[in-house]
Amino acid sequence: MKKEEEMTDTDTYSDEIFSFRKWKDFITIEPLESSEAYRIMEYFVDNLPKGHAKNILNNAINGKKPFANFNNFIHQSEYRELWFEFKDRMYEKYVIDSYLYKITDKG
Repeated sequence: MKKEEEMTDTDTYSDEIFSFRKWKDFITIEPLESSEAYRIMEYFVDNLPKGHAKNILNNAINGKKPFANFNNFIHQSEYRELWFEFKDRMYEKYVIDSYLYKITDKG
């Protein structure tokens, strides 16, 4: 197998890398639906302190192009890192919940 520093982007998913894995042991977790991703943004905004940023983000997610408008503001704000931490925790929770659902033979 190639060393990591010798790999190129085209090698990332090559047979060589995955040949040792037993695919029957893997669990597929579907990506979040856009409505679920929207609820994560909504929950984040709901938990912000009252003020200018909360008002702007409320308007952003309740108007046209909520994802683009939310991201345009959040990436220029003091809440950027807080958003990334929050989103990571919510995505981790989604993965854990999905995993638990699958291993309890419901999935």
